[in-house]
Amino acid sequence: MRSSKSEVLCRITDWYLKYQNPLPKSLKEFWHLVPKLCRGEQEMSISDCKFTWRVNFPEIEKKVLYDKQCAKNVIKLLKLLRDKQNWKTIASYHMNTVILLEVDKSSEPAYWKQGKFLFVRFLEALKQLQGYLRENHLPYFFCAEYNLFHVLNSGTCKNISDRLGRIISSIEADPSNLKLYL
Repeated sequence: MRSSKSEVLCRITDWYLKYQNPLPKSLKEFWHLVPKLCRGEQEMSISDCKFTWRVNFPEIEKKVLYDKQCAKNVIKLLKLLRDKQNWKTIASYHMNTVILLEVDKSSEPAYWKQGKFLFVRFLEALKQLQGYLRENHLPYFFCAEYNLFHVLNSGTCKNISDRLGRIISSIEADPSNLKLYL
């Protein structure tokens, strides 16, 4: 079931208040529109394709990741793995979203402390990404009902998920195997 616009706005306001107080004086400080390729969950007409956008909240994202250097480095490692494995269908924003969701679940700065936790957090992120791919559903950080993977072919998601499973098993068996994939 889809959320109403007011429910989504309230949730976004809640996110903002959680990570930054007070609310901005101007909406320009609050959100941006990001143009997207014309792809939807259902077939779209040419006239619908003129206005295909994703709402982006960069200030909230910055606040979520503030003082969590390990999280930022995990994002970089995820992107490096994606590039080395040639997973062109997985966007950078997908990697950011996985980490935003993880940080929101465990937002304590000590949990995301740089250093010895980087490997552990990276492995956790790989497992989360694998799960989202297996389900062919990555919830948008600001509106969980919206699936960021909705345009991905389920076969592609399964293939990448299976490959990630093998990579995770290899790294868990011998952490030095990580260098084989990055």
